[in-house]
Amino acid sequence: MHKLPDFVESHTWLHTGYFLPGKIISDRTLHLVLRLLRRYHRNDQTEPTASLETMDPVLREALKHTRTIFLSDGQPHYEDLSTLPEMWWVSVKLFVEDRLLADEELMDLVADRCRAGDYEVTHYDALHHQQELFISFPVINCDQDLNQRGWALMVIGLAEHYRMEIAAGRLSVDRDYVFGPRA
Repeated sequence: MHKLPDFVESHTWLHTGYFLPGKIISDRTLHLVLRLLRRYHRNDQTEPTASLETMDPVLREALKHTRTIFLSDGQPHYEDLSTLPEMWWVSVKLFVEDRLLADEELMDLVADRCRAGDYEVTHYDALHHQQELFISFPVINCDQDLNQRGWALMVIGLAEHYRMEIAAGRLSVDRDYVFGPRA
């Protein structure tokens, strides 16, 4: 396990609320972060073009209380995503029979489907908010240096991170929300 390097602070596209400086991450996740940073430095040294003004103010306000697919202490887990300059979601479709998988296995399934290219990308709206049988993670690309495959790699790292959080007992998948019908 490694501490995420402090220099990551200058790379706002890593700040999805999950890759924060000082956070403890695995060898595999550290490798992913460093690979993305190397790609960034190799391809483009320009300043980010997106700003907080890019997003509609009403939408930005709604992102202050964004529901995730997780439970924390048995309660729905919410995050403030309103400070992100632009919001994209990578969503993985589940099947009813996936409900039988353990929470850690669901995170493995998300990573495997992302590796296989079996995911959908939406702008601003997470598919798990709109319909059951989806797991979605936020990604940003204000530096405009990552393509959708890069976002999928970030989600693979996020799934690994959440797998560790689940294994440590800090989070669980909100199965009623993920597998249940939307009102």
